[in-house]
Amino acid sequence: MDLHLFDIDATKMERAYSTFSWTATERSHRLDARRTYERLQASQRPNLHFIETPEQAVQLGQTKKIATASPMDFLDHDPEITVVPQEAHWKMLSKRTLAESGLPTPPTQIIESELVAPSNGAALDPADTDKETSRMLALVADRPLPFVLKLDYGYGGQAVFVVRDEQQRQHCLDTLREQLPDFLPTCLLVQDLLPGKCIAVSFFVTKAGRAVFVSVSEDVQKEDGSWTGGVMDYAAQDALAAQYTDIMNTAAAYVYEKGFYGPMGIDTMTDDQSNIYIIDLNARHPGSLTMALMKKHFLDNQKLSHAGLLTPVPIMGDRDAFERRFQDEIDSGRLVITGWCHGKAAGGLVTYSAAGMVAGAETRHELLEFMDRLNAITIKR
Repeated sequence: MDLHLFDIDATKMERAYSTFSWTATERSHRLDARRTYERLQASQRPNLHFIETPEQAVQLGQTKKIATASPMDFLDHDPEITVVPQEAHWKMLSKRTLAESGLPTPPTQIIESELVAPSNGAALDPADTDKETSRMLALVADRPLPFVLKLDYGYGGQAVFVVRDEQQRQHCLDTLREQLPDFLPTCLLVQDLLPGKCIAVSFFVTKAGRAVFVSVSEDVQKEDGSWTGGVMDYAAQDALAAQYTDIMNTAAAYVYEKGFYGPMGIDTMTDDQSNIYIIDLNARHPGSLTMALMKKHFLDNQKLSHAGLLTPVPIMGDRDAFERRFQDEIDSGRLVITGWCHGKAAGGLVTYSAAGMVAGAETRHELLEFMDRLNAITIKR
């Protein structure tokens, strides 16, 4: 299939250099992408292309439909360009949409902004945004503990605060007091905090609306609630599929009725009465899908029943240095790099990278130890 990566942030100088310089080489992130996909055997390798301008995307959409991983602003003007209409896709990714959907989700308090965006596109008055921020945060300050606070849109656990004690509440309030004015008018969503682990269910909604189960995995999160990957037990998938079939079908029917089909996932939690709740509706390619599609490699070929996804992984150095360090694991098939992008800092003297990878192991304990070794070399803030 054709795979188009959007590369629309290059400067005019970079484009001119890559076009007219006799010594020009392809931009580093494009080389990173090609190197990753070249590891796939030819029959499974997509035809890789790059789109540099919104106009190119529009032209592409005149000849074929574009299935986007996430909606993009510059495609909004023509709803016929994308497989899933942009407006429907935006709404499916809204956390407010989930709160108001009628799907089984934790009780949610919606703190609505009373400001209205100027019709002429002008910025809101800073005095108004500061006053509104104080009003909205006062409601958060009075909320009984524990709770989860979310902004309307966020990805990978970003814009989510898990608040269990007063120290975490104060961190949440301090962060929002600084950043919320830039997002107004918006809403805050405050939910009950359920005990237990977050379980990700991946599936595919067909063009006819049928849900096809793909996988169930356990999310891995940092202390601040941000998502950093997941772990999967391949041998347990049949039993897990039966456990989560009903909630999967319920979510699939809802998004299909709203105009969505394609790969997606839901993040779920289960209460003490075994009721399953949807805490996030990911109407897009979910991260855990990567692990699921590598089941044959790990379980069938390598006899490794557990896999762990790590992304994004910030690392000092380039891919060559990383591969030398983990050469045995890569050569044996226990570690697969699924994404890589590197850049330069300090005037080109320092190389840093952001990577995605899947690790395999025979047991959960061995997997977690392996993931700890990988996480040990990451850049610490």
